[in-house]
Amino acid sequence: IRALRMDMLDKAALSDAKMVHLGGLSEDFLVEAAAYCKSHTGALVSVDGGNLSASCIDRVLPYTDVFIPDDKTVAKTLGLSPEDACRYYAGKGPGTVCITLGDQGSIALKNGVIHQSPPIAVQVVDTTGAGDNFHGAFLYALMNRWPLERTLRFCNTFSGLTCRGLGGRAAEPTLAETLHEMGE
Repeated sequence: IRALRMDMLDKAALSDAKMVHLGGLSEDFLVEAAAYCKSHTGALVSVDGGNLSASCIDRVLPYTDVFIPDDKTVAKTLGLSPEDACRYYAGKGPGTVCITLGDQGSIALKNGVIHQSPPIAVQVVDTTGAGDNFHGAFLYALMNRWPLERTLRFCNTFSGLTCRGLGGRAAEPTLAETLHEMGE
């Protein structure tokens, strides 16, 4: 398998992007891509921080607008509480930091204010894809300029509902179903 490199990317497409979400890449390429997007585009740069090393996290944070790791990565790389980890990450660059807490919901920091949101109660069949679904929901809410508190409730609800079926998409709810479940 060939490794992805910057010269393989369509930089014209990147220049028109409003948002770039990076994850699932080699750590060096992740940092390089984030740095490129931050310096050559007007795009908001979002990074899936799950399963990254502490070194990579510290290298990518200055180029990141939205950083979303999971609690296991936080515990492994920092050993801090979720609140302290949010503050640590935000101090390195991102304007918005969110940590997914699995069956404990999520916590986020924006403009110096911590927001925490509980999970929803669902009959869990499979958690595969829940984190990716959380990221997608977060970016949807962000692009729609929702307040952070509503964003977290939406993300917890959407990703929680996806756990009702096998795989990350089998039980994926519609927007209307998600909002209804939120009581909206």
